[in-house]
Amino acid sequence: MPSGLSWLTGRADAGPFMLYRRCFGFVIVLEILWFSDHAAEIMSQGFSPVAPAELPFDVPLTPLSLDLALVVGCFMSVCFVALEPSCWTSAPLLIVYAYLRISDFTNWNNHYYLNILELSLFTITDFEYSPRGLNDDVSRVTELSRRGPEMMDTAESLLMTSEEQTGFDASHGLSGEPESLLSSSDHDKELRRFLVHTVPSWFYFAFRFLICWTYFMAGMSKISEAWLSGYITETMLHNWDFPLVHMLADSAAGDIEVLREKTHDYVMRTQDDASRLMRWAALIGEQMQKDGQHLVDQIAEQAVHSQKLAQKMVDTATKQALMAHTLATKSLDAARKAEFAKAMQHLADEPKKASFAVSPGTPYDSHAVIID
Repeated sequence: MPSGLSWLTGRADAGPFMLYRRCFGFVIVLEILWFSDHAAEIMSQGFSPVAPAELPFDVPLTPLSLDLALVVGCFMSVCFVALEPSCWTSAPLLIVYAYLRISDFTNWNNHYYLNILELSLFTITDFEYSPRGLNDDVSRVTELSRRGPEMMDTAESLLMTSEEQTGFDASHGLSGEPESLLSSSDHDKELRRFLVHTVPSWFYFAFRFLICWTYFMAGMSKISEAWLSGYITETMLHNWDFPLVHMLADSAAGDIEVLREKTHDYVMRTQDDASRLMRWAALIGEQMQKDGQHLVDQIAEQAVHSQKLAQKMVDTATKQALMAHTLATKSLDAARKAEFAKAMQHLADEPKKASFAVSPGTPYDSHAVIID
């Protein structure tokens, strides 16, 4: 394994870099072709905007500049895919692609900015020829094994080893000939047997860091309330266009368009149903509130009426008790009067029946009266 920061300061095999560059360039070609197919929309109202971007500067956009950018973009994107990596193919494509994407400010997406950053990395990174680490020469394999090269040796260390063992000089070609003598096809074939495309090792690190950091932050942004509530997903289903699918398979794009429309219709119907349910629930809640208030008012009225009725009953009972007491008093007085009158009548009738009894030998007592 390399020591220190040799994994950043050294050079690495350009095979994965070349493959990714060509795939990336193919995507850029399709985007440029899609731009050319929608040039009129770019000049008028733009594509179906999710949310128009507000730029702090004005982008000069005329029919002539747009046509020129599309022609140069198509040519440079094809060169970007077909030719070997070079800043001369990356820089013009970066300028044209950034101009087109920024001009179409009504249809922005974070992936477009990521593509611009990747094109910037492709612009500042170039490949070189370096000696192969190991080849089919058995004697050189044995010598390299004895000296113990590492799999992650830098290109400079492998170059020095190859120069020592094969007499190859990277600046003068094989056997020290001047580089101008290698123009023949035989010498070119012989030279390429010992060479391999390499790129700076830091390029892989920069590319991995850029992609990982971008999608990490994109994943963190999905935790927001707008994403979790489904608002952004619904907006994308309604507004997104699929340029690459439209370019590659019209039937599949049509199916996706139909699916998108059906999904949008279903979402809209679901929203309408939810709105109606919410309105019904609100009406039912209001009606229940009114009925409850009316019932409470009725119960309060019944309670007040019952209280008044009870008060009346208490008052009536009190009056009846007073009347009964009065009648009882009057009856008692009448009974007493009747009894007194009877006694007086009896006293009045008694003298007629009275008999006086005088004992013999006793003096006459005028107050001694015997009443039978």
